[in-house]
Amino acid sequence: MESLNELIDFLDQSTRLDIKTLALHHVLSLTGNFESRKLLLSNTKCLKYLIQLAFSKEEQKSVNKDAFFSLINLSADEIDAGQMMHQNSHLVQLLLDYILDEESQFSDTACAVLSNLSRGRRNSQIIFDKYFTDSNNNSSNNASVSLAKLLQVFCTENFNKTNNLDYLAPFICNLTQLESVRNSILNDLLIIQRLLPYTTYTRSIIRRGGIIGAIKNCCFNYDYHQKLLSSPDIDILSRLLLPLAGPEELDTEEMDKLPDDLQYLPPDKEREADPDIRTMLMETIMMLCSKKECRDFIKEKNAYVILRELHKWETDDKVKEACEKLVQILIADEPEKEYENLHQVSVPEELAQKFYDFETKELEKNFQ
Repeated sequence: MESLNELIDFLDQSTRLDIKTLALHHVLSLTGNFESRKLLLSNTKCLKYLIQLAFSKEEQKSVNKDAFFSLINLSADEIDAGQMMHQNSHLVQLLLDYILDEESQFSDTACAVLSNLSRGRRNSQIIFDKYFTDSNNNSSNNASVSLAKLLQVFCTENFNKTNNLDYLAPFICNLTQLESVRNSILNDLLIIQRLLPYTTYTRSIIRRGGIIGAIKNCCFNYDYHQKLLSSPDIDILSRLLLPLAGPEELDTEEMDKLPDDLQYLPPDKEREADPDIRTMLMETIMMLCSKKECRDFIKEKNAYVILRELHKWETDDKVKEACEKLVQILIADEPEKEYENLHQVSVPEELAQKFYDFETKELEKNFQ
């Protein structure tokens, strides 16, 4: 422990560059180990020095880079991330200011740190309450960053000429664990319209997957489902189905019932390549099926046909299972009137336990 503390002391900015660089390399290698991360964070000077080295304009770029990568590794665990924010209350603000500066050279790594720090509902709540203004630009903590501003930067192509800011997507997804964030997004038509096209964004799976995760989280606000489905300015169903659609030719009757954006797709149309994202898309549609009027809308738009062709093409068993669950909802007889709202149906305690036991067994199979 004493030798580790001596190593950390060499991270001081006043240390000679060659010694400081060597010490930083050692610290970076240590951050890859769970137990070593705990030891490093037990010395408060470690985080302080790493933050100074990451953000300093006087340091060499290689030093900035290694310091940022050390912060990424240190924040990999949710509990450690909370400890880091507690140790240094300025860290999140420094990261946000750095990312919103279009000249910053390591914004991508800063986004990755921010994504790690926001893992878990508690950490996301701390970040949003302390560092973000509300929809009316009010804040009890003199915060200067608005969610709208962050999303504007995220959606601006080439905002930063040397960084793509893709890791803002999982950060945004983490924030949507909070109902207040979901409400802010769902109440702003422009934000929804800017986010939905990322369901078919091909350049980055990080950006695409993060935003699809955020959209799925937003669908936990069930009161907005009808608006999301029926508003022609949003048309969320087409955005969710398009990545699941392939190049198959359909007969004219089936084709005419589909939303316009899903009709007569080109012969080279490709489906979403990532099985986890395909599953997430179907789970989102499944959530939108919670109310009868929403199920009726999805049925009328002939979503079943897209899912039928997907099931024929699909080779991943887990994705096939998700597809079958969704199809079952769409083709099954409607429940009695008191059970129409699926997310409010009470499950008897004995059945709930059976479902829990079944799911537990299924999960155990996955880890054998």
